[in-house]
Amino acid sequence: VAEAANAGMKVEGHIQTQEGARRAIEAGLWSLAHDEPLDDELHKMMAEKGIFRAGTETPATAWSRTSQAAFERRVELLRNAYDNGVNLTFSTDADYYIPGMTRGELVIDFIKTWQAAGIPDAKILEIMTINGYKCAETYDQRGPIRPGMAADMIAVPGNPLEDIDALRDVQFVMKDGMVFKRDGVMTPEVFFNAGPVNGWRIR
Repeated sequence: VAEAANAGMKVEGHIQTQEGARRAIEAGLWSLAHDEPLDDELHKMMAEKGIFRAGTETPATAWSRTSQAAFERRVELLRNAYDNGVNLTFSTDADYYIPGMTRGELVIDFIKTWQAAGIPDAKILEIMTINGYKCAETYDQRGPIRPGMAADMIAVPGNPLEDIDALRDVQFVMKDGMVFKRDGVMTPEVFFNAGPVNGWRIR
């Protein structure tokens, strides 16, 4: 962590145990991935240090193979982190394929956990967008919609500030000013455009 700081870089750590999480927090990591080992005490420590929490809030669905008990525990942890003022990001760890589902359909199902935790829709949207940019330190490039910023945006028929499930019906997608989806239809020709290299490298 000290060496990374000397180079002007941040460190994220994947945590698997409470002791590992505690050490990571005490060392001052920028972001912690996964949520299983965290508890009220550790959340308070994270909030005090401003550490981002990239929990993987898997819902209880037919495809997730997550038990109801595990889901309820995850919901409880997420609500505790929110109540303690931890910097939250919307993270999924969805690096797997589910037959019959697009990656978008898979990822958006994770909002079920946030809804079950009673987090307001507008706050979920903020966590999915602004907090992600802040954690990645790209907010000054890709956060607000204004001149000079990267033209990354989507459009949906509903209002996700009032109904976060509106994000399930994305009709328009633009990245770096190029349209990838219009009126609900993908525009495959843009996938063969080399595009702005620096833009593609930002994930």
